[in-house]
Amino acid sequence: MKRQNEETFEQIWRRMMMNNPALASRLNEQEVSANFLSLIASGMQRYIKSISLYKGVLYIDTDSAPAAHEISLHRQYYIDELNRLAGAQVVNAISTRTGRGWG
Repeated sequence: MKRQNEETFEQIWRRMMMNNPALASRLNEQEVSANFLSLIASGMQRYIKSISLYKGVLYIDTDSAPAAHEISLHRQYYIDELNRLAGAQVVNAISTRTGRGWG
């Protein structure tokens, strides 16, 4: 007998995550990080030290000033694409930093 109204695991998982805002924000952070790495050129990926999303700001820590500059030049493109891939307004701004880290 064939089941009716079959849902994929991904659909069930997303529905469950959206019902819990704390888990949904963590899922969005992971998705945005993975999507950002897929958007940038493969040669630039090696210069990215860390990516985090906090309160709508995507923080990117790099080893290379030219890589940070390249990201800042295409900032609006990355914001638009990441939000399109997420299906919601997740990223409002991108902040880059070169060197030791945030603190």
